[in-house]
Amino acid sequence: MASYMQMGHNTENLVGEENLDFSGIILSPLNRCPDELKGDVAKYRKSGKYDIILDSQMYYPRTERGKLKEHSYFPDDLETADLSSSAWWGGVCNNLVDYCGDIGIDAVTSPVLIPNRFTDEYYSHTLEVGDSLQRKLSSSGVRVIQSVIIDLNYLTKKEDVLRIASVLTNSNSDEYYIIFSIDLAPRNELCDSTQILGALRLIATLKSAGKKVLIAFCSSDMVMFKAAGADGCGTGKFFNLRRFTKSRYEEAQGGGVE
Repeated sequence: MASYMQMGHNTENLVGEENLDFSGIILSPLNRCPDELKGDVAKYRKSGKYDIILDSQMYYPRTERGKLKEHSYFPDDLETADLSSSAWWGGVCNNLVDYCGDIGIDAVTSPVLIPNRFTDEYYSHTLEVGDSLQRKLSSSGVRVIQSVIIDLNYLTKKEDVLRIASVLTNSNSDEYYIIFSIDLAPRNELCDSTQILGALRLIATLKSAGKKVLIAFCSSDMVMFKAAGADGCGTGKFFNLRRFTKSRYEEAQGGGVE
C-alpha cells in the first residue's frame, strides 16, 4: 500500500525528510496561494520521486476555505449557482483543466460538493462531473481521480454498501479518492464497529471491481483500510491527521487548517 502525505498547514518542509517514506503527495490549495503551490511542486520534484495529486477541495464549507478562492479554478458563484447545471460544472472543469496544465502535477481529484443527503442521484451526478473532467484532460497526461465523499452513517447496512458501490463502479475513472465523513470529535479514532465494517466492505467491493482506492484523511485506521485492499492512504505529518468531520469546523483554528 502506498502512503501519501496529505499536506496541511506549514507541512511543506517535511517533504523529503529522512525516514518519512511517503510515495506520494496530496496538495492542499486551501493552505497555499497559487504561486506557493506551484513552487512547492517544483521543489518536491527535486526532493524525490513522488506521485503528486491536486485535491481540488471544493467540498470544504464556506467558513473553512482558506486560500481556495485565490486559485483560478475555484468558482466565484458557488453559493448562487445552479448546482444541477451541467453547463456550470462544465465551466468548473474547464477552469480546472487550465489550472492543471500550469502546475505540473501527476493527477487531480474531480470537484465534488457535500450534499444535504447522500443519495444515489448525488453519486451519479458526481460521476458525471468526474467523467467530464477526464474527457477534457484525456490528452494532457494528468490522471483524473474520481472524488467520493461518503458519510459513514450511510454504510451501516450491507445492502446500502453494495448499492452505493454499484453506483460508483459506473465511473470511467480507474481510481477513487474516498473521503469518509462523520460527525466525530476531531482527532478521535473511529470506534463504531458497524461504520468501520461498512467502510471496509466498500473498499473491498470497489477493489473487486478492479478499481484503485485512495483513502484520504487517515490516521491509525489506515491499517484496517490496507487490510481491506486500499491501494493508498493519505495522512498527515506524524501519520496522524484530524479526520474530515463536521466537528472540526466548530473548533478554533489557532495554527491554521491541517
